[in-house]
Amino acid sequence: MKNFAISDVSAGKLNAMVKTVMSQMGIDNAVEAVRRINSGDWVVSEAIKRWPIDKDGIIYIDLPVTTGITGPQWSKMLNVSEWADDLLNSDDFWVTTGKVYKIAIIPGKFFFDKDRKTVNIRKEMDRRGWLHGNKISPEVACLLRKYLSNQDIADLGLYWLMTMHEPIKDSDGVSGLLSMHRHDVSILVTNYDHPNYQWDDDNGFVCVVSQDTQD
Repeated sequence: MKNFAISDVSAGKLNAMVKTVMSQMGIDNAVEAVRRINSGDWVVSEAIKRWPIDKDGIIYIDLPVTTGITGPQWSKMLNVSEWADDLLNSDDFWVTTGKVYKIAIIPGKFFFDKDRKTVNIRKEMDRRGWLHGNKISPEVACLLRKYLSNQDIADLGLYWLMTMHEPIKDSDGVSGLLSMHRHDVSILVTNYDHPNYQWDDDNGFVCVVSQDTQD
């Protein structure tokens, strides 16, 4: 273990961290902020996220505003599987700038086992009047993977999250959906898209409810 814990941390990142702590404390004195942390007067703890859940168990989340990050850029920012990297570098991966996606996650248990198929999931999203198909940018999966930790997914009572964007063909010509799970590392992966694919009840299905434009 290194004696000097911050030897590999840049001055810029340290500065950003102290500014964040100052903001949370509501003060503008960096020395005082550090003193409070070191003395134990201020305890750092993991943020607890809470999201609205309706009577059907559907979860609603507002994602951070989009900034036009491209697929190849996301590929470098996130931990991605080989096939996810394939989709991120596809010409069919498109992005937006200045939008806040309000998403809904339909838990697998919403459906009876025999009905938990891709075609029925998309029909349910249609029935609710939610945006779907090619109206959903696949960037939603990247934003969600960055926003949610594996523990967050576990807290939602789910194991997998499938983003129901318009399927993108990989280099083998197979249609896929960008997805994520909470096994081991935080990673962005893919699942094959097929109308009659039978999903498990610990899966969650992500759809865009609305897209607010930020000025």
